[in-house]
Amino acid sequence: MENIIDQTILNRYRVEGRIGLGGMSEVYRAFDQQRQITVALKFLREDFAEDPEFERRFRKEASALQRLTHPGIVRYYELERDGAQLFMVMDFIDGIALRRHLFLNGPILAPGEALGILTPIAGALNYAHAQGVIHRDIKPGNI
Repeated sequence: MENIIDQTILNRYRVEGRIGLGGMSEVYRAFDQQRQITVALKFLREDFAEDPEFERRFRKEASALQRLTHPGIVRYYELERDGAQLFMVMDFIDGIALRRHLFLNGPILAPGEALGILTPIAGALNYAHAQGVIHRDIKPGNI
């Protein structure tokens, strides 16, 4: 994806920095000038943007996320398009991924810390499953 940092998308989202790269998407931190809040923009990667199957999967992910309202699941706002760029707008969650935490602090968690992490994850997954949504990509990088 071309460098979009410091650009404003749709005259609304001022892109501040890249958060991460996934299998079919790139995620950026941005400031929503309309809502006056920091958000995350999850873009379908450019190399998949012209593939109807990847767009279908991305839209399916957005639709599933839109149905979920739970404190342990990132809040979805909308799906937007700017030219060839298709992206989701979601809450920005400040912090580090569990993967980074394990890298910095070692791969073994104290029992209390593990429960403090796993209990809300289990609650969020239980809620999602009750809504008919199966995550399919639970890993430390997504927590």
